[in-house]
Order: sequence, then C-alpha cells, then structure tokens
Amino acid sequence: MPDGVHAVLNPGNFALGSPESRVAARALLEARFAERKRIDLVFPLEWHHPGCIESIVGKWEEAEDGTLRRRSWLPSGMTMAEVERIVSQPGWKPSPLPMKPELRPPVPE
Repeated sequence: MPDGVHAVLNPGNFALGSPESRVAARALLEARFAERKRIDLVFPLEWHHPGCIESIVGKWEEAEDGTLRRRSWLPSGMTMAEVERIVSQPGWKPSPLPMKPELRPPVPE
C-alpha cells in the first residue's frame, strides 16, 4: 500500500456472523468512538452531593453535534484517571447509598 493509505477492516468482507466479521465491526465502532470530540465535566463531589464518599461518574451522552459529554463528581484530591481505574475493574458497581452513615436518610420501619 502507498504511504498514508491504511487498510480498513470492513465487516462485509467476511461471512455474516463470523468471528472475523464481528472483530471488524467492533474495530470500526471503536475507531468511530475514539475519533469523536469529548467533553468531560468534573465537579467537586461536595458541591452537589454533600456527605457522599464515593465518586459519581456519569454516562457519556451524545450532543446534537456528535460531541460526547459526561458529568462526574469526585472527592477532593482524586483525579479522573484514578476514578476511571477504579470503575473499570470487573464487577465494580456504585454503592446504593455512598454516604457517610450519619448523613444517610432514616430508613422507614
């Protein structure tokens, strides 16, 4: 291939439903996602969630222009890289009430 020309994996080049077709489809979607502009809005956790002790990472949302945006709230001193490393662990789920026990609302009897 000439310099500057890259081969593109196309799912249509392989049998429908084959492992090769699936790999090509995933690679195509990953490339499209990776090329998009992203805006990551990070706020101090204490601003909107006083008493909360666990990071809150929002889901990526698509804006009208195709830009991906998300909002996240982090405890003081924690970086987005640290939070992403934590939430990327297999099986990680946010706590239902990630608050200091003394600040949780009372549970009705």
